[in-house]
Amino acid sequence: SEADILTLQNGLGNIETLGRLLGRGRVFGGGTSEGATLVGTGHARHAGEGETFIGPATPNPKNQVSIQKIVAAFQDAGFHTQATDEVEGLIWGKLIINVGINALCAITGLKNGRLIEIDSTKTVIEMAVAEAVEIVNAKAIRLPYEDPLKRVIHVCRATADNVASMLQDVLAKKPTEVGFINGAIVKEGERLKIPAPVNATLTRLVETLQETYDERLMG
Repeated sequence: SEADILTLQNGLGNIETLGRLLGRGRVFGGGTSEGATLVGTGHARHAGEGETFIGPATPNPKNQVSIQKIVAAFQDAGFHTQATDEVEGLIWGKLIINVGINALCAITGLKNGRLIEIDSTKTVIEMAVAEAVEIVNAKAIRLPYEDPLKRVIHVCRATADNVASMLQDVLAKKPTEVGFINGAIVKEGERLKIPAPVNATLTRLVETLQETYDERLMG
């Protein structure tokens, strides 16, 4: 088949895996800050509006028509969507947002908006994001926003009532994406010799939750 493949999954490695299996010319990626809460199989509650950016893994004249069709379909469905040729920056842009929000929500059981209202969790956000930004700077990646921490705080406010996807997984006693989010920061940090102790700690705590779903004394 020559069907186009689109991934908006969180974390790193999705485009690379699809491209290796199916050919990068057919693969499109991006990111979205739309908030949603899974309420049942095939049913989600929209919990906050955001922007969606989509682009080809390898920009070329052949996939420009495809990207316009994909963007138009999202726009027709009511999503604020734009095309871009800077997919790597988008993926890292979304990764940093998830680095600041998801693991903390999973660990504390709080909704997005509460994280920035509590000094302790807001401080952890600042430290986790700072580690990710140091790696982004070392890799010379251009993010889709100027101030990463400000963007994370904005997303927390815009999706204040949202139950983060990683918290949804913990509540449902399912495996989480922490290895591809905070864990990805740790791995990139190790490769670049940049310490990321806060993200390492968040990763290990969420991994502990995953491994002890039926053992914990608290709910």
